[in-house]
Amino acid sequence: LTIIWSGDAYHLFTEQCPFEPGLMSIGHAVSLDLYEWEELPPAIERGPEGAFDGYALQHLDVYIHVGKWYMYYTGLERPHEPGQMPGIGLATSDDGLNWQKYDGNPVLRADGCYYELATPRSAAYAASRNWPKTARSITT
Repeated sequence: LTIIWSGDAYHLFTEQCPFEPGLMSIGHAVSLDLYEWEELPPAIERGPEGAFDGYALQHLDVYIHVGKWYMYYTGLERPHEPGQMPGIGLATSDDGLNWQKYDGNPVLRADGCYYELATPRSAAYAASRNWPKTARSITT
């Protein structure tokens, strides 16, 4: 869940799973007062079958830097099972409403030798202290 103030409204981004876990997307709503919310279409949806985010999207963080919006999220290509290697994806927007996934996704992929599910915030900051570079592979 991320709530961010921009212009004259609060923007809420959250994991959205209307009926089945595999249908998870990133939901978006706006509010002027944090009490009444207007639900908008999903900010981003899962990718096509076989893509790193083809099953579900989770664990998101949204930032605004120099007027551009950045969203890091965890993508799953299939249901939680042994051997699942999630990846961190990046989507950007100029207005917070229209999002485009980065063509080079995933920007970070779990390594089977050192697998640990990473959240976007920790991956983005651990890989680069010089914001807003995209996350690089991390080895231990």
